[in-house]
Amino acid sequence: MLNHLKQRGHRVKDRGLAPATINCFRAAVSAIFTLARRNKKVAENPVRLVRVEREDDACLRFLSEDEEVKFRAKIRELAPEREADF
Repeated sequence: MLNHLKQRGHRVKDRGLAPATINCFRAAVSAIFTLARRNKKVAENPVRLVRVEREDDACLRFLSEDEEVKFRAKIRELAPEREADF
């Protein structure tokens, strides 16, 4: 069973999915096994042996024009001296 999960994990990784997506998939499968274990359907959760992928916490995101307008308006309201001169 563990070999099957590891092979499946490699296939998922080969599809170009992000580490966070792979970890979510792993968590979902693990939750199923945890429930099965509580109901005495399986002896243990083999997913616990599958390595968690390292996730990059850095997420580069840009504001939309509408978000930028709202953001600048809020800066002007709360701290006008901090608004950049653009």
